[in-house]
Amino acid sequence: MPFYTFHDSTNDEIVEHKLSISEYDTFVKLNPHLIRYHDISTIPSMVSGVGGIKNDSGWKDVLSKIGEKHPDSELNRNVNKKSIKQVKTEQVIKKHLNKK
Repeated sequence: MPFYTFHDSTNDEIVEHKLSISEYDTFVKLNPHLIRYHDISTIPSMVSGVGGIKNDSGWKDVLSKIGEKHPDSELNRNVNKKSIKQVKTEQVIKKHLNKK
C-alpha cells in the first residue's frame, strides 16, 4: 500500500497515512481538513542536463517535417536553417517576381 502525505489545516501539520487506492477516495471525503501535500524534494527530477530539455534526432526530424509543411512559420525559420546560397537565391527570385 502506498503512503500519502497530507497537510492538516486544523493544526498546520504534515501527516502521512498508509492507504490502499480503494480507501483513498473514502478517506479524503471523510477528512476534508486534510489536503494532499506534495513535497518538491521527494519528486524525482524528470529532466536531466543544464539549459532545458534535450531533444533526440527523431524529434528534430518531426519538427523539421512540420516546418517544411509550413514554410512561412516561425518554427520553420528556427528548425530549418537556410544556407547563404538558399537565402540569396530566394532574394533573387523575390526581386524578379516583384518586377512583373
